[in-house]
Amino acid sequence: MITAAVYYITVNAIGAAFFAADKRKARLGKWRIQEKTLLLWAFAGAAPLMIVTGRLIRHKTRTLVFRAGMPAAVLIHAGFWIWMLM
Repeated sequence: MITAAVYYITVNAIGAAFFAADKRKARLGKWRIQEKTLLLWAFAGAAPLMIVTGRLIRHKTRTLVFRAGMPAAVLIHAGFWIWMLM
């Protein structure tokens, strides 16, 4: 369980950092992080903190892919852990 906690903490931190970096790049007019990369991190387990970060910095909050994909990623991981712990 400790390994899983370290994994989720690390993945969430990286996902949130990518979200913040993408927002910064958007403001500066630079090349952005691809949406599929952001979604990959979300489905790897970073969705909870990416949702919070997105709301705090107002990034990707209106994009349908993220409005649906992030909660879906959270539900998939929650379902996986419920299944594993039963």
